Amino acid sequence: DWKQIDYNIVADGPKTTTDWNAFRGTQTVRDDAAYVLLNLVVSGNGKVWFDDVSLAQPGAVAQNAIAPLPLQIAANDARLRYIGRFDWSDKTAPRCAWPASSVTIRFRGTDLNAKLRGGNNVRWQIEVDGKPTEKIKVGEGENLYRLASGLKNGEHTIRLIQATEALFGTTQVLGWQLNAGAQLLPVAPRTRRIEIIGDSISAGYGNEAASKEEKFSPDTQNAYFTYGAMAARELNAEYAC
Repeated sequence: DWKQIDYNIVADGPKTTTDWNAFRGTQTVRDDAAYVLLNLVVSGNGKVWFDDVSLAQPGAVAQNAIAPLPLQIAANDARLRYIGRFDWSDKTAPRCAWPASSVTIRFRGTDLNAKLRGGNNVRWQIEVDGKPTEKIKVGEGENLYRLASGLKNGEHTIRLIQATEALFGTTQVLGWQLNAGAQLLPVAPRTRRIEIIGDSISAGYGNEAASKEEKFSPDTQNAYFTYGAMAARELNAEYAC
């Protein structure tokens, strides 16, 4: 009937960047879809284009899939630090849904992958050595996500923080991967803790929208940039929302 039956923002890049490799994403096309439109929305001066668009049958690996790294780290490794409300019913693969839930991994190396299972609208903020970098959208099924690549070979601390709130879905942590020769290091708990109990403003409702007139979506929400999360970072405290 030529009706829109699905809509998804596949990749959401930062406001300013020169790393176009960061704009990556995967979309599963519904069986009842007649056609698919790919739209690229940008602002500013210069040129931009689609590149390396590939198709794969269900269960197949797309050509631009994230390459695995050789050193496997279990999701429940004691050297990791999980903060927030995690469901440990599966002792080897914790799940979470609340905004600002986070996992911290400290290692000596250059590259880090996360193996996650989620839904189409769950977004996570990546923080590398205390600075926010890219955001990832965790798709359905088990997938690899590149959190860092080509870092200076040395000690790094990377945090993965859930940007969206619970109504957009649950994420399950299935494991981590490091580059060959890397070493996982323990994460020490911080001495201070902050917990915020609030509503939409505490979850980051629309705080990454271009204006107050923009319609809310999971792509305009980021619990990393809320008043509670910012206060916790300022005071070097572990944060729960």
